[in-house]
Amino acid sequence: RHSLWKQNLSKWHKAALLLYVYYALCQFLMVYSTYIFAFDETKGPPVPTPATWKIVLAILFILIAIVLVGAYYSRLPRWLVATSIFLFLGWIIWSAYSSMFVKHTFQRDAPTLWMLGAGALVYLEMRDRAWKPKLGYWPRTLVVLLFILTVFATVYYPHIMSKWGGGAPLSVAITLSKDAPDHGGQVVACSLIDETDSGFYVIGSGDRHATFIPRAEVSLVHFADRNEPSVFNTQK
Repeated sequence: RHSLWKQNLSKWHKAALLLYVYYALCQFLMVYSTYIFAFDETKGPPVPTPATWKIVLAILFILIAIVLVGAYYSRLPRWLVATSIFLFLGWIIWSAYSSMFVKHTFQRDAPTLWMLGAGALVYLEMRDRAWKPKLGYWPRTLVVLLFILTVFATVYYPHIMSKWGGGAPLSVAITLSKDAPDHGGQVVACSLIDETDSGFYVIGSGDRHATFIPRAEVSLVHFADRNEPSVFNTQK
């Protein structure tokens, strides 16, 4: 058990503090989620860039608030601290739930919601289970695991970057031969989906369907972006 449980605090205050620590750890781990998940882009009017003096004032205000809270934390009513933490985390959870299930967008707070939910289920299991090999405990545990796997498979797995499964298209610049019926001799920037002995399956920017280019109509394939400098890719 954490040493916090030994302090002379109410259970709600202890739970709020430990829950906030767990949330902070989740946020730290979720920094790496940008390398795993493909998040949806937020659509809306462009937000004006704040002036430098506004940013400086905001940073100073945050630093002063942190110093004041640290200095007068022991004097604050315990119920106020616990209530503030629960309200803050409640707002975070509702915002993530609203983004995923109301607005149907996958934002950066979705992995944090997953870790909070999984952590809550694990806590309930650890609290209620006697951790003995009794048959009566395992059916409920199996139901919980199936529920977690189902949520992950249906909500989170479709947003994992395709490169983790080896299915990410490759950026290529294909130089068509002069005998090609369309765009002969031109360089076409596209994404390579598959390559066979007969030709290449590619997809252009904004296309919803792939295009097959016979190998006889291709004179050069540059496996990189079209604008990347290369002695084999001089055409623009």
